[in-house]
Amino acid sequence: MQTLELAGNGWMDRRGVPREDANPVMGETPSVGVVGAYFLSAVALNAIAWVVIPEQYRSALPVTLTATQTFQIVHNARRETSVCGF
Repeated sequence: MQTLELAGNGWMDRRGVPREDANPVMGETPSVGVVGAYFLSAVALNAIAWVVIPEQYRSALPVTLTATQTFQIVHNARRETSVCGF
């Protein structure tokens, strides 16, 4: 997890360059605890969505989440500012 690694390193990347997160929910430099709580709540919301979404549409949930996460990971790899996807 890129965001968790950056938070654990005081928001310095492996080259020693200061980084920040562009996620408006967590703020620019969230702590490891905030990052953990964010991802824990994301997992819980995904589980709730799986139960609430009608069965015929459930397959769209993991496809949408995977596409969103892939976009964010590629975005993070190309920029100095991380964007944590949900």
